[in-house]
Amino acid sequence: MKFGLSFVIKNWHYSTWLVHYLTLQQFVRVFKTYVKKGSVVFDIGCSTKPYSALIKEYSSKYIGLEHLSTFHLDHKADIMGTAYSTGLKNESVDTVFSAAVLEHLEEPSLAIKEMNRILKPEGILILSAPFIWHVHEAPRDFYRYAKDGFEHLLKSNGFEVLEIKALAGFWVTFFVLLLYYVGRFNRGIIKFFPIIPAFILLIQIIAFVLNKIDPKSDIWTWAYVAVGRKKHPVHG
Repeated sequence: MKFGLSFVIKNWHYSTWLVHYLTLQQFVRVFKTYVKKGSVVFDIGCSTKPYSALIKEYSSKYIGLEHLSTFHLDHKADIMGTAYSTGLKNESVDTVFSAAVLEHLEEPSLAIKEMNRILKPEGILILSAPFIWHVHEAPRDFYRYAKDGFEHLLKSNGFEVLEIKALAGFWVTFFVLLLYYVGRFNRGIIKFFPIIPAFILLIQIIAFVLNKIDPKSDIWTWAYVAVGRKKHPVHG
């Protein structure tokens, strides 16, 4: 994978490398399948632009947006705004990309309407959101998304659903959640001994192997990636 190693290194943390790797793996596949070279790509909730190498491979123009009250103070946004009011013109971008943002929006349907408005006809929408995951970035953590919920959200706001794919199965979800919990205890005097980091790294390797062996356990996924195509404009 062209972007795999640099991405994992850039986003390295002993407790999350597997999540980062599997997420990137799906985004690379999705961009290759659905996004045309030379596209204008708009990234809602871009944070530090961790996927910039991938997006720039397909885009003639890459625009990142962040919320004024973002938790990511080191963000690399080009513009500040909200998912409900981006400030972009009607039908001005080819692809809208938003990774792990939807769960933090009080009114996700309004955000999808805004994404539809700024997309050109037949424009591509790429989203990811958690299904089985712990509370994060509270108090702005509102929803979790099952496959059917994702499908309804896209269809009811003017999108043809191209695919909705689980990011992993039971073993990755189970072990990664366990390891996030165990990682909380890596503090104080324990931090001077690499016992917990070593354990977490080992378990993620095991989870990766088990995920390959048992791919049909994806109803237990920690998150989904959804891809839609704009059918017609939807205005609020």
